[in-house]
Amino acid sequence: MPRPLQLATLHMDIHAGNLLRQAGQLRLIDWEYAADGDIALELAAMFRFNQFSPAVQQRFLEQYQPHGYADLPQLASQVQRWLPWVDYLILMWCEVRWQQCRDAEFLRWGAALYQRFCLSSSN
Repeated sequence: MPRPLQLATLHMDIHAGNLLRQAGQLRLIDWEYAADGDIALELAAMFRFNQFSPAVQQRFLEQYQPHGYADLPQLASQVQRWLPWVDYLILMWCEVRWQQCRDAEFLRWGAALYQRFCLSSSN
C-alpha cells in the first residue's frame, strides 16, 4: 500500500450526483464513505469513478497543485500508485452490492475488474 503523501479527510465518492451548487458554491453531499487518508487516494478514486482520461487527469492535477500539494510530479506518481487499490475497492463494492441485492448490474460493472484481477465472479 502506498505511503501517504499528505493526510486529509476524504470523501471517496466524488461525482456529479454528489455535488450541489448553492449560492454560487459547490458543496459535496453523501459522506457515507468518508475517511481519513492520503489526498492522492481521493484523487485516484475520483479519476477512476469518473473515468477521467489521462489528459483530463493531468489538467486537473495542474489546477489542483497550487492549492493542494506543491510537488506535481510526486502527486501524479502517487495517484498512479493508488489506482490498482481503487480498482480493488470498486471490485469489492460491486461484490458487496451484488451479495446484498442480487442486481446483475453490479456483476456487469465489476466484470472487467474480475478479469484484471484473474478472479471469477460469484453468480
